[in-house]
Amino acid sequence: YDKYVFLNVISEASGGLEHRNSTVLMASRWTTRTRRAYLSWLELASHELFHVWNVRRLRPVELGPFDYENEVQTRSLWMAEGVTDYFAELLVHRAGLSTREEYLDSLSNKIEELQTTPGRAVQSAELASFDAWIRYYRPDENSPNVSISYYTKGAVIAFLLDARIRSATGGARSLDDVMRAAYARYSGPRGFTPDEFQQVAEQVAGTSLAGFWAAAIEGTSELDYSEALETFGLRFRPAVSSGRSWLGVNTRNDNGRLVVSQVRRETARFACGGGERPR
Repeated sequence: YDKYVFLNVISEASGGLEHRNSTVLMASRWTTRTRRAYLSWLELASHELFHVWNVRRLRPVELGPFDYENEVQTRSLWMAEGVTDYFAELLVHRAGLSTREEYLDSLSNKIEELQTTPGRAVQSAELASFDAWIRYYRPDENSPNVSISYYTKGAVIAFLLDARIRSATGGARSLDDVMRAAYARYSGPRGFTPDEFQQVAEQVAGTSLAGFWAAAIEGTSELDYSEALETFGLRFRPAVSSGRSWLGVNTRNDNGRLVVSQVRRETARFACGGGERPR
């Protein structure tokens, strides 16, 4: 692009939409009041800017030419959105706008969100991508129990894939090289298929990634963080307890009535009969 424009709408809504040489963002007027909120806005701006390369020009084959009259289904939203989300936070840090601790905190939040979503054992990253029209954008009270966010799991997968490539190449290559190679090969009008993106990643890594793909992207088994932690010299630490317990119930205020809006699987309330009326 010759000129790139950020159209930042002051609103209590949130989110953004990418275009080829601009983006529309929505942000609260209080966004700069706290450091955390400001970093969140920077990551949103980074996410939409990265879409100039990933999605607007390098995209899954199903997303172009785009059919605006019908649902467009693809198995690759975990890559289109999740990988973009991974780089969004990473690029804010590389630009010197966040500290290492702040970056790791953002990454940890994504891992925690995924690992506390029961649907991770039910829906794969590919299926979450394919079912976006009937699941992600039409959530109900049971959604966390049977589905995941392809944004969140995609970003976590990108972190693990980055580590896998760095480990396999002795630090000589990374996910950056995969994105450059994919862009050079498939950023034209045709786009890429899921198999073609995997092939590019394997060529950069110099080894087969079939097992990783089957487990992390196509499957629903628990993700293995050990290699990534070792590669980057990191470790998980116990969360600081708030001193409060959680039954596993989410509620909402319905005109003065407290209504149970969600009961999460793998919680105390679900174990004692989440679908029954309390006696």
